[in-house]
Amino acid sequence: MKAFNNETWQQIADYVLAPLVAEQMVDGNTQHYWRGIQNGLMVHQFPDGMWADVYKAVSGLVLQDKPVHITTLQNELNGSVPSEYIAQLYTMYKKGSTLSGHVFDANVESLRELGERHFTIQRLQKATTSLIQGGQDLSQDKVISDTISTLTNSGSNTIKDETAEQMADDFANYMSEAPDNNLLTGIQLVDGWTGGLGLGDFIAIAAPMKQRKTSLVLNMMINMARDGHSVALMMLESNKRMVNAMLVSMFAIEYLLQNGHYDRPELDDNAKMLGQAKHIHASALVRLRGRYPSLGKLRTAAINHGIHELKSIGRNLRIYDRTREGGSLNDNASIHRICLRDKALYNTEFIAIDHAQRVNERGNDYEKLTTVVPYLESLARRENIAMCLLAQLKAETSEGTGNTHISGVRGGSVLDEAVDYMFITGYKQLLPDSEERRPNDQLIIGLQHSRYGDGGAHKRQVVKLDPNSGLILNNGQGYEL
Repeated sequence: MKAFNNETWQQIADYVLAPLVAEQMVDGNTQHYWRGIQNGLMVHQFPDGMWADVYKAVSGLVLQDKPVHITTLQNELNGSVPSEYIAQLYTMYKKGSTLSGHVFDANVESLRELGERHFTIQRLQKATTSLIQGGQDLSQDKVISDTISTLTNSGSNTIKDETAEQMADDFANYMSEAPDNNLLTGIQLVDGWTGGLGLGDFIAIAAPMKQRKTSLVLNMMINMARDGHSVALMMLESNKRMVNAMLVSMFAIEYLLQNGHYDRPELDDNAKMLGQAKHIHASALVRLRGRYPSLGKLRTAAINHGIHELKSIGRNLRIYDRTREGGSLNDNASIHRICLRDKALYNTEFIAIDHAQRVNERGNDYEKLTTVVPYLESLARRENIAMCLLAQLKAETSEGTGNTHISGVRGGSVLDEAVDYMFITGYKQLLPDSEERRPNDQLIIGLQHSRYGDGGAHKRQVVKLDPNSGLILNNGQGYEL
């Protein structure tokens, strides 16, 4: 890439403007104007001043179906551009001019490239000024996020035709292709209801505290990462180290199951009972650190396997949190910044955010969600990333049979209006017509709402899970309540 040169930019603008100014008088048409539009030519790609002013004047005349020549342009410009400059452009374009045809297309492409570079330079300079001067309610994260967002959305791609004819052709091509490789969560119950998640889908998992929302999403992410998909978790409630311990404990339980040790007693060297091998808790791993071999040989082997298994997932899984080294997650701006960074580095396909009410936007839960949810939905759609937002339900609405309604989301029903799928979870809830609670190896999963298909039936089933680690068992096969 050559160095940006303002004089070169202005000269190429002259080459593009000359056909636009003179073609109607010379050729009797405005084909180059429309050719430029089709190639994505926009006013901000011209240098400021007389170049941009002339292009706007030409556009105004063409769109009003008025003739374009020296006199009408001077009237449209009202003296803002020297008349000798317009005359110079007119004399540059003659019948059969070398500035026409494919040369014109090449000049438009060069003008667009230089114009977009100038736009980028301006935005970066503005961001630098903001970082130097500061200001009320102006954080570093917000400046960075706003700058990334502006640059990401600054492209001037050619607008596609949207006639019925073109749409029919596009749809015919779409129908002739192989179906998209949807993101399967590896939870049979969930995949059966959804058919897998598509890129750009926006889903939610809602439940009160301690109802296994995080366990469900971690199981989904493990399965997707193992299937070769790129996934990331943004933790606004817990931290990276605890989530790492949760993942390792899940892999450790998996190891015990695969090797037939899950229900075996754990004994020390003197055959003293240390509990059962399956009792592996993330909180214990974080607390014990280098003393974890005191848990016994079976569990130590399982934990070592879990660490190795986590490492084997490689770049397919990332975790961010509130710490500086974890991305400094805090508000919409920081989530946006990390999302764009993660996509640029890892081609992200799925992001989970735990949880909505912890996003640090001003106001109470309702006011926050009315800002947070539409922002994140827009981010998921625009960046073509499947996104899962975990949300708190009011505890009193979920006690009992688990037939929670989504109006119980803390912060109102804005989440219901935005998501493609709303799942709820229930754990150790009261059995119907009983004072007893469900066993702790059962997790209720419900499809509360679906934008597509039969989503209003409030479906509920139970899956088996390991209560110590949260690992879902039997491939997430659902059983009737």
